[in-house]
Amino acid sequence: MLWTWSLGVSLAALGVILTPGDTDVAEDPAPVQQGESDDGASEGEPEEDSGSDDSGSDDSGSDDSGSDDGGSDDSGSDDSGSDDGVDDVDSEDSEGDEPEPEPEPEPEPEPKPKPKPKPERRPAAASPTQPTEAHGEYRRLGAPTVLIDASAARVPKVLQPLRLGEDALVLGGYIQPSFVGVGDTDFNDNDQEGFELGNARLTAYGSQDIHNALYVNFAANLDVNARFRVRDLYGTVGWRDGLVRLDFGQMKQPLSLSLLQSESRLQFGRSPEIRRLAFGRDLGARVSSEATVGRRFWLRGVFMVANGEGGLRDVRNEDDRFQYTGRVEIAPLGKLALSAPDLARSKVKFVLGANAGHTKSLGQGIGAGDLGAEETRVGGDARLHWRGASVRAQYLRAFRGENGAQAAFGRWGFNAQVGYLLPIPLDLPKFELVFRYTQLDLNDAADGTETETYLVGNTEVRYIEPGLSVYLFGHAAKLHLSYRVTDLLEGPRTDGDDKRLLGNTLLASLQFGWL
Repeated sequence: MLWTWSLGVSLAALGVILTPGDTDVAEDPAPVQQGESDDGASEGEPEEDSGSDDSGSDDSGSDDSGSDDGGSDDSGSDDSGSDDGVDDVDSEDSEGDEPEPEPEPEPEPEPKPKPKPKPERRPAAASPTQPTEAHGEYRRLGAPTVLIDASAARVPKVLQPLRLGEDALVLGGYIQPSFVGVGDTDFNDNDQEGFELGNARLTAYGSQDIHNALYVNFAANLDVNARFRVRDLYGTVGWRDGLVRLDFGQMKQPLSLSLLQSESRLQFGRSPEIRRLAFGRDLGARVSSEATVGRRFWLRGVFMVANGEGGLRDVRNEDDRFQYTGRVEIAPLGKLALSAPDLARSKVKFVLGANAGHTKSLGQGIGAGDLGAEETRVGGDARLHWRGASVRAQYLRAFRGENGAQAAFGRWGFNAQVGYLLPIPLDLPKFELVFRYTQLDLNDAADGTETETYLVGNTEVRYIEPGLSVYLFGHAAKLHLSYRVTDLLEGPRTDGDDKRLLGNTLLASLQFGWL
């Protein structure tokens, strides 16, 4: 009986040795190298920026994936072979009363390699080949990824720009068909209503890296509405995506927030009237620099020298005098895109700006007698985005010098607007309530009643405009509805009761953009 018991023990030990997975315990696999986040908000244009603000919550998905990796899920199947081996040994020694060998400890389950985390679901980012318009110019195409808005992911292909080559050429544009209804008055000569095409633009831009961080690009913006006009046409030499940048050609002068704001990214159907106080586009050279100091503090400065003649003309500079404009901006909580609405419901960010411009001889005036006059314009502005709410305000002041027999006078303008993205649980469309208040006086020395013809264009006017914006596919397809009340604070009256002129305007505007 002793030899039988010895034989049983020996066979059991041999079974233990031959059991798979008992002697070798798999080492933990090397940690999976997670790819860097594609959020370039700290380096590139955020627009819409806010997507990066929410990345922290999105990253939790990677932690959850780790918790799903418990080896217990598959341990039964991995150990089935070893269990069968032990059962086979015991079955050979089933006869007799000898004590059974101690059960072999169950092997630890072999840890599975951690799967790669699923890609974060974050607001759509602009393609590396898509530039973003900001501060009146187009950024380099190869810039870090730029968040445009939370609904950009659903933009259909029919509304996407045409790309030729990886970074060679991008062709796009936008159109803004509208219906305008103006209330009839006895005085208002523009009391007409009907359909119009507010804007019809063709755009083109391209970029090419030269060496390391040095690059060149170009931008073109052509107005094909009614008559062909060149809006923007310039080339750029840049280093490190905006740390140093030189632009040459026709472009926006860095004066007035309302001018720098692209008309394709408004939250109203039209730009505010204060835009008339900007110097506008012109031929010249512009130098700019922007940087982020520390983790979030962003600042930018830009200076431009222009002909002062108002753009492309048959002559270089009629009076040999130049126009100078400059602007500075600071954003303590991180860079904020120029887009008027906060479609991405971003964390709180705000920008403070100041600008100034001077010319010895106006080549493009606002009112009668402006051509050839000396003028200085200064102003400041602020804008804020926070969780779907947007606020922006701007003030401009101008000092026009004497011009022949015409005395000096001043101009000023103020604009404030707010918007709020309604918290409706829908990805698309998005609804925004908007309100705008504008007041300006283009000649503070004239009241509009000095002559029989009335200088209405130079008198003080107030505009109050509530509205609703519906974003079907972000800025690629949207609808603006607004009702504007115009109050002529100076000048003629409409009746003998001293009632001031009220011009009530209804505006319904669509936009289709290949941006």
